[in-house]
Amino acid sequence: KTVQHKTILNQVSGCAKPRQVLACMGPSGSGKTSLLNVLSGRTSYNSGHVSVNGMVLDRKATKSWMAEIGFVQQDDIFFGHLTVRDQLRYTCLLRNKKIECVDSMLETLRLTKVADSSINTVSGGERKRVNIGTELLTDPAVLILDEPTSGLDSTSAISLIQLLGNIARNGVTVITSIH
Repeated sequence: KTVQHKTILNQVSGCAKPRQVLACMGPSGSGKTSLLNVLSGRTSYNSGHVSVNGMVLDRKATKSWMAEIGFVQQDDIFFGHLTVRDQLRYTCLLRNKKIECVDSMLETLRLTKVADSSINTVSGGERKRVNIGTELLTDPAVLILDEPTSGLDSTSAISLIQLLGNIARNGVTVITSIH
């Protein structure tokens, strides 16, 4: 059999600046998720390069870069029986962070009212904010989100985008895809 190669990303370049939200927009199948996966170091690529602050990332630098990135996948994956507070607490424990930061994160993400509710019972927008909080607890320099507004109603989507703007203004570079 002959192997056919399909080009997913071609001649792609861009610049994401600190304290701003960069949104990659396009229809299904246009390569948004592939781009985010390459930027985050989750997917390899055949040619070209990724650079950060003018430095081309080699294999070693990519591993170091991945430690600076929070990545929120399109699908939220949680143990549904945990409460919102438990999820954030366990993240703190696993990453050797102070447990005291959980209450602050709950306030920042406007999750205080549902903090003791199981993740299975909260709304889609609240579940997405828990996912974002889980990544923010790693203190990322860059937060990458793959279609965070998918499945949300317009009010929840607007609220989430405003939250991402606040996160960016607090010093995190935010890169997201929007369908």
